[in-house]
Amino acid sequence: MPRLTVLLPALNAEDTIRVAVSSTLRGMPADSELYVLDDGSTDATAERAREAGTRRGVVDKRLKVVSRPPSGGLAKALNSMLTDT
Repeated sequence: MPRLTVLLPALNAEDTIRVAVSSTLRGMPADSELYVLDDGSTDATAERAREAGTRRGVVDKRLKVVSRPPSGGLAKALNSMLTDT
């Protein structure tokens, strides 16, 4: 179990998610996790998040990307993420 989990809910964020994921991973210790929830996006948010965490064909082990149907808002997305961690 990681000592630190960063929660990053995202909705239709394909234009910004790469920078958010790559910069967050750069600043995180090895024993941590970045949990990205694609909360019902209609664009390529989840794919861009995975791409941002991939180096030389290997996905960073600290990155967890989950796609779900829309939760009904930010608070519900964060609550669902907390129950998953």
